[in-house]
Amino acid sequence: GVCLVCVGSYKDLDQGLQSQRNFLEVEKLQKEITELKDRSRRRIDKVKGKVWREHQTIEDLSREEERLRTELKELRFQWRNGPWPNVGPSGKTGPQGVAGPSGTNGAAGPPGPPGPAGRKGKTVVLKEMIKKQISQQRLAALVNKDVEDSIKADIAKKLTSEASALSKADLANKRLLARMKEVEWEHTPTSSATARLLAHPLTTLSGRIQKLMEKGPKKRVLPPHWEEKYDPQGKVYYDNRFTHKTQWNFPTK
Repeated sequence: GVCLVCVGSYKDLDQGLQSQRNFLEVEKLQKEITELKDRSRRRIDKVKGKVWREHQTIEDLSREEERLRTELKELRFQWRNGPWPNVGPSGKTGPQGVAGPSGTNGAAGPPGPPGPAGRKGKTVVLKEMIKKQISQQRLAALVNKDVEDSIKADIAKKLTSEASALSKADLANKRLLARMKEVEWEHTPTSSATARLLAHPLTTLSGRIQKLMEKGPKKRVLPPHWEEKYDPQGKVYYDNRFTHKTQWNFPTK
């Protein structure tokens, strides 16, 4: 018989096995590299989110610092010069903030209760008159007329209350006189206390009412160089044309 031995096939087999091992090692390394990339990406995203939140916090603190600086300037100005009644123009619109990340939509809240009905005042009328560019003298005359009507209404209300008190005092006086007649005080000597008790209260109340009717509302006279003006809210303040000084209180000489 003949025995044939294949020479050189073991070397080829060893090279094939080595190639298979190298391929598995490469796949393992690629998988580890992919996992490292994913972990690094997640860490970078986490750091970016944290940096964005810190950036927003810094911007909020900067805006709050600017607001506090402005408020401090206003307080310093008021401390040095007092309140300034004139309203300045509106400031410029601030820059647009950076848009934040999108969040989840929350559930809609319940509708709020209806607000109370507003009362119709004269401020709207004054604003409309200012928009129509009515002269300052005409506007001041209308405001003064409204003030006088309001004062007259207050005086009428006071007179009504005084008349009610007058009628009550009259009734009390009649009861007192009837009681005094019952006990026959007219035969006893009148003391000073009894004289004060017998004094009719109608004289004092009628005198007060007569005084209110005669005097009426007094209009105060402004010192020289002073002028009465109104701010956009309709509040009265006083302007000195000579010193350019303004104040809320009525000026004195």
